[in-house]
Amino acid sequence: MNLPKVTGIVAEYNPLHNGHVYQLNKAKELSGAEALIVVLSSDFVQRGEPAFLSMHERAKLAVLHGADLVLELPALFSCGNAGIFADSAVKLSAATGIVKTLSFGMEDPDWDLISAASILVEEPDSFKFLLKKNLESGFSFAEARVNALDSCVPGAASKLAGSNNSLALNYAAAIIKNHCEISLVPVQRTGTAHDTSDLSEVYASSSALRNMLRENNLTAVKSFVPEKSAQVIKENLNSGTAYISHDRLWTALRPLLLRSSSEDFFKTAEISEGIENKFIAEALSAGSFDEWLERCTSRRYPKGRIRRQAMQLLLGTDRWTRYASQRLGVPYIRPLAMNAAGRELLKIMKETAKLPVIAKCGDAKFSAYAEKIMQYDLLASELRRGFLPCGNCGTAHAEKIYIAD
Repeated sequence: MNLPKVTGIVAEYNPLHNGHVYQLNKAKELSGAEALIVVLSSDFVQRGEPAFLSMHERAKLAVLHGADLVLELPALFSCGNAGIFADSAVKLSAATGIVKTLSFGMEDPDWDLISAASILVEEPDSFKFLLKKNLESGFSFAEARVNALDSCVPGAASKLAGSNNSLALNYAAAIIKNHCEISLVPVQRTGTAHDTSDLSEVYASSSALRNMLRENNLTAVKSFVPEKSAQVIKENLNSGTAYISHDRLWTALRPLLLRSSSEDFFKTAEISEGIENKFIAEALSAGSFDEWLERCTSRRYPKGRIRRQAMQLLLGTDRWTRYASQRLGVPYIRPLAMNAAGRELLKIMKETAKLPVIAKCGDAKFSAYAEKIMQYDLLASELRRGFLPCGNCGTAHAEKIYIAD
């Protein structure tokens, strides 16, 4: 079969801004791709909170700005740590049978990712020794791994200070570990750093934009997002379907924290080491999610890790599903949005895909594991809806695939 040249992108578009549009265009240019497939985070994103816009709205915007086909990365994977997020997204991309290059932004696109990633995958004795030593010294796992890698690959720590470099390293490691026939196409990141409030003339991070929107500053946001994105953001703000406040989330999370035992924490979020006692104690007096998060944050438990574990508590994931999902990966390919070229890609994937392609949530009943993943995914979507001003609940299962004209 004569396959089209397809490049994959892993994204969240939370929300989609000018930097994302630049990367979509540059990825296609640098890879020489005929089409782009985006693997998009679900309604719970990697930083550990509900997405600002629903995955269906973000998927639509991706297609309107250069993507041909958007596939969902379900909640149990999209709300995992960087390793789980990258590994599952890479395996899902490879499972299409047509994604042969993966493009992503980097602060240092000339860095030799493969050499550094090989250390992480092969874990030579020197690396394992240093990793264990760093963990025993009280470093978080992420810090311990970076320090150990820096001793094996001098300069790695300075490179991994860039969040995009760090995620890129996880993509490369996933490709090596899973023996994927996918080449890397890094794109020089433009504008401000990820997860900061810094601004440039035309680029701002998604975090900075969400902060502006929480302050009701849509006018300022319009300078940093394409027109269609600004329109969708405005519509969702007006309809109460944009997630802009943690208030309702905290109302649900706080009683859950207070009534949970150490065993409950371990079964769901795999929290131990006594930190669960601090989570409970701080929930007694914290007046908001952000205040509770600030009080619980430590070197070993940074904010992102705590937020993700809070989401696991809300989802109530059981230990079997958590371990199975990390071992087995995403069990199906679920399209969220496409254009005419994307429809042709789906036709090709009927022959090339290594996973079932499903059109409706009910199609995931082909296996107990797939159905379980879908149940948690629908729960994440319904939880997000319950935290919205509009409270538009009960319809996540009925969302339709967006098809651009």
